[in-house]
Amino acid sequence: ELKVASLSTITTEIAESVGGPAVRVTRLVKPGMDPHDFQPSPREVREIEDADLVLLSGKGMEGYLTKLEDAVGNKAKFVDVGAEIPTLTLEEDGRIVEDPHWWHSIANMKSATSVVRRQFVEADPPNKALYMKNAAAYQAKLTDLEKWVRQQVAELARDQRKLVTSHDALQYFAQEYGFKIYAIE
Repeated sequence: ELKVASLSTITTEIAESVGGPAVRVTRLVKPGMDPHDFQPSPREVREIEDADLVLLSGKGMEGYLTKLEDAVGNKAKFVDVGAEIPTLTLEEDGRIVEDPHWWHSIANMKSATSVVRRQFVEADPPNKALYMKNAAAYQAKLTDLEKWVRQQVAELARDQRKLVTSHDALQYFAQEYGFKIYAIE
């Protein structure tokens, strides 16, 4: 059984979908938790040490990562799922930083699924066929979702595609589907 620790609800969903029964996923950031504020407890650090792979969304989302990597050492392989996804930027406290919210793009979710599949195959070659099959099935669901979203968005005139938000997290969605974002403070 491949042991995976996940530092994001997004990477947890991908890991569970790709891994199926061959992978035990430890959800460290659970639904309803603010991933920006997560700080791993000593028990959670031990769970990370016991993992074969640690999945993170990356692009600066896990501000605690350097301390965590120092605490764990080389006991687990950290996989930055977002590293291979093209980055958008945003302004934060007067400086330009990577926008870590890549999962709001279905195309990015498909890319992330490929990253996870590749890492699982590399870490557990005997289950390659399962990981390949499960990843293809998950990506097919994402394709269906993408078709549905495009149909829904197509019903809006281009000049009406506006998002009003208090959190700068929807750039990837806006770029993919032609929305203009209005941020309120």
